[in-house]
Amino acid sequence: MIDLKTVAKQSDAYTVRQLGEETIFLSPQGDEIHSLDPVGTYIFQLMDGQLDLARVLDCLCDEYDVEPEQARTDLLEFVRELVERKLLLVEE
Repeated sequence: MIDLKTVAKQSDAYTVRQLGEETIFLSPQGDEIHSLDPVGTYIFQLMDGQLDLARVLDCLCDEYDVEPEQARTDLLEFVRELVERKLLLVEE
């Protein structure tokens, strides 16, 4: 279960490239491409295996003009999606 106590880290399963403020992911087989917009890239860069999602949420609210409750909901959904796509790893 992903919640604000979750600590996530970037997966090394994909080739990752920064293009301006966006991030592009290419699967090892070359059959999948994913991309993140600037906000997604900012969040992804915070996923270092050290910060829990509560701290990431604090950083997100400090960096962007966003309501904490909406940011919380969006962050948890975003992390779930990246975990499902194997772009982030979490320890259960």
